[in-house]
Amino acid sequence: EHACMHLIYARFFTKALRDLKLLEFDEPFTSLFNQGMLHGSDGNKMSKSLGNVVNPGDMIEKFSADSLRLNLMSSASPDKGSVWNDERLESSHKWIIKLANFFDRVKVGKSSKRTENKVHKTIKEVTEDIENFRYNIAIIKIRALLDIFEEEKEVSREDLEILLKLLHPVCPHITEECWNKLGNKSFISLEPWPKYNNKKINLELEYGEDLINKTIADIRYVINL
Repeated sequence: EHACMHLIYARFFTKALRDLKLLEFDEPFTSLFNQGMLHGSDGNKMSKSLGNVVNPGDMIEKFSADSLRLNLMSSASPDKGSVWNDERLESSHKWIIKLANFFDRVKVGKSSKRTENKVHKTIKEVTEDIENFRYNIAIIKIRALLDIFEEEKEVSREDLEILLKLLHPVCPHITEECWNKLGNKSFISLEPWPKYNNKKINLELEYGEDLINKTIADIRYVINL
């Protein structure tokens, strides 16, 4: 509602300036992206009168700014409405602790072909997701990449840095900490965005892994039956 009013103002002034021959275009924006509305845990629009407003300062104090950012960006695509959920925030906080603990104990070495494949496939897909405002989908893929890393005996420094770079727009504070733990003296926020190497994306490995996952799912289904 608030954004719509600003859009009306912007269009009015643009067209007024056009009529005064001060502008040569009709619309103020080449494209427009409207964010969805965040609702309270009761399903209603957040409002002081309804008493369902969540104070972000309190959530940051209790769980950290990164946990709050991760929670909000994971809940839905930014153009869709979403409902506040305390349990989801706690889950985001636990995942960030998991990330920090992983970088405390990870063995830096050489990545397997499987890991390299996942890393470069993730770079490609997450880059496309972020450019198209699919932040929630990008986060799912980044979290899956951490799961892959945890299954490996060792991971290359380059691949560890790539994971942090991909996550940095969402969780800028913990990624800066982990970047420093790897021995970097520079700021991750000043680093270039990672680029994928198509030669390291192995579709056969992906196909084989999908078959294994489907087989595991089928076995679990049979066991449940």
